This record gives sequence, structure tokens and C-alpha cells, in this order.
Amino acid sequence: MSRGAFEAVASKQIGYAAQAVALAVIILLGLACGFVKRPGQRWMSAAVHLFLTVELISVAYVIFTSTTIDPWSYVLVMTLFVSLIWAYGALQFDGLARTNVMAWLAAAALVSVAVAAIQQAGLLLDVFPGNDLSSLGGTVRPAAITGSYLHYPLAVALICFAFVQAWASTRRGWYGIVALILAVAVAASFSRSGMVILAVGVLCYFLLSATLSQRMRLAFMVILVATLAAVAFEGTPYWNRYVGGLDSGAAGNQVRITKWFTGMEYWLDSPLLTGGYTGHFTNVTGNLGGEAGGVLESGLIQQLVSFGLVGTIAFYLLMAGVVLAVRPGHRWLRAGLIGAMLQTLVYQSIEVVPFMVLFCLMPLVSTHLGRSRPATGESRPGVALSQSAHRRTGQVLRAPGLPARQPSDNQRTVSDQPWARR
Repeated sequence: MSRGAFEAVASKQIGYAAQAVALAVIILLGLACGFVKRPGQRWMSAAVHLFLTVELISVAYVIFTSTTIDPWSYVLVMTLFVSLIWAYGALQFDGLARTNVMAWLAAAALVSVAVAAIQQAGLLLDVFPGNDLSSLGGTVRPAAITGSYLHYPLAVALICFAFVQAWASTRRGWYGIVALILAVAVAASFSRSGMVILAVGVLCYFLLSATLSQRMRLAFMVILVATLAAVAFEGTPYWNRYVGGLDSGAAGNQVRITKWFTGMEYWLDSPLLTGGYTGHFTNVTGNLGGEAGGVLESGLIQQLVSFGLVGTIAFYLLMAGVVLAVRPGHRWLRAGLIGAMLQTLVYQSIEVVPFMVLFCLMPLVSTHLGRSRPATGESRPGVALSQSAHRRTGQVLRAPGLPARQPSDNQRTVSDQPWARR
């Protein structure tokens, strides 16, 4: 999340290089600290190999049919991403989960939010690059220290769901406070993509909620917040920005929709299964010094153009594997990841380093929270199962290494009583 800091003192290429090194370190740290294979690791490994095969086919096609497109930069970035997706989706890093994961996430997010708030006040704009001062008539869309005003809200939105889940699992107050700060920061950034993650994530949680009472409470809170926001912000730049996102004729949306249709035309004009314009429509190639033909404003269409139908299916299957690697009881975290995945269909965020890396790290957050003390009324699945089994058998829980002892008369279950056997 700090590419902008490297870019401020060196160059954008140095910032990307630092991110690549950090990404490799994250993978190696997980492997070095100990891991176990998840049940779904075989099909994720198959999806990785399929994606890498399609990459080679698409690169060969581009090399033989074009002399201007550089496919290697985009392929390298996507290879690093799918490696990280596989590592944290197919493997469970119990050793790394023992570290204070939430403290590190809080530090990264709150530093970024603090710098962004200072930038929106008109300061540090020349220190850290990537801020947007033109699209909203002089209103600052901050980049914080990420290097881009598009990267900052995506990363903060993902971390927000991590802290919502942490609060729901432990009921520790500081988790809830951090989650609230991050949600407000996303809204204050004027980022439609960040707000889409928040809004769709909340909707997904509504669908994943286990009970009707949970859904009713959430619906009440959403209606309350929406009503207060309408009263407080109607007519302000914030209201016009986010409500305008639902209007196909609003500023920016017409250009976005035009690019979607352009991308589909390019895909239909290439090998449909493997793609034929790898590295052509991407920010990465241009940022690394190569020639690029612009962006398509959709991660889905970008992958179709680059890797065709087969590569796109393999890529999104891997992202789905990350969602499934999160514990089923961590519904907020799963909902946030689903919202993030759906956001990539209408925004080009699959090549954003902080977004993709944080997306992949959410199973580690889930493993870490699974080691924490559950909130009142929650229980660990293993403990609940063992306690239930002991209640059925009438055995007494004992520490490892101690001999088992028979239950006393007042500890016997109903089935142990003579009248019950008769």
C-alpha cells in the first residue's frame, strides 16, 4: 500500500519493483512459517496450471501476430497474482496466523487514511503522487501513499470488512471503531468502486445471514443509514457522485460503457478461448514503460481480451477459491470478498496490487480470527463438537495425558439410569 512513498523518492518503476519483492516475501513467509493443505487445493492447483497454459498460448499468438504489443509485463503481473491466490487459497498458514495480523492491517490502513485526510485538506499533494484534482472540478480524490487515487479506496474497503468480521467474532470495541473509520474514509474518497465493494458486500452478507433476525437487523440499519445520509448529504458533491453512479448518462459512465463495448469487439475479433490482445489493454504495461492501448474499465472484459474464455474462467475460479478458503462462520469476510469480486466486473481492479494482495490475504485473516477468543454466544466448531459428543456419551472432559474417569451418579446422562434402560 506504499508504492507512492517509493515513487516520491525514486520512480514508479522502483515502486512496482518494491511491491513485487514484497509480494514474493509474503508468499515465502507463509511457506516458511508452516502450512497445511486445504481440502480444495487440488482443483485450485489444476486451475493455476490451466491459467498458466493459456498465458503461454496467448503470448505466442500475440508474438506471431503483432509487433507493437508487449505481453510480458501483464503476463508477469498476472502470474505473480495467481501464485499468491493459489498460495493463500489452497494452503492454510497456521504459523503466520499466530502473528498480530489485525494490528498490521490497522497500521497500514490508518496511516493511509490519515495521509488521505491531510491530502483532502490540500496538503501533501506534491509529496505523494497519484491524487486526482481534475475529474471533480478541483475536489481532491486522495491517493494517500498508494500511488493512485484508484488504489487507495479499494484497499481500505477490503480491510474494512476484515475489521467488521473481527468485531463480529470478538466484540472488541477497537475493531468496530477501526471498521467505522475505514468505511467513512471510503465514502469520503469519492470512489465509486470502493463504495460498490461496501454496498455489494453488505448485500451479500444479507443473503448469507443465517437467521431472519440477523437480516431484519441489518435491513433496519441499512435503511437508517441511507435515510440519514439522504438528509445530511442530499445536494452535496458526495450525494451527486454516488447517486450519479446509477445513471448511465452520468459523468464517466458513458465513457466506461463505451469501453466495455470496445473490449467485447476486440475479444470477438480474437481467439475466443485464449484471447489475442494480451498486455494491450492494461495500466501495468504503460506504467512499466511499454506501449499500451488504454484500459477497458472492467476486469472481466480485460481478462477475456487477454486470456479468452478459458483463462477468464480459470482466473475467477481461483478468486472464488480464496472466498471458499475463508471460514464459513466468517460471513462478513466472505461477503466482502464476494463484493470485491463482483466489483471487478465493472471496474478494472484486477491489476491493482494492494487490492489483489489484500484479497488473497483474507483467508489468513480468517485463520487468525479463528484462533482468537470468540464473542459471547459463539463457539469454536471443534470445541462445540467435542462438547456435544461428550454430552452424548456422558464422558468428562479431561486434559491430555490424564487417565479417564467414570462419571459420578449426578453426572450420568438420562440413558445411564436403570429406569431409562427399561
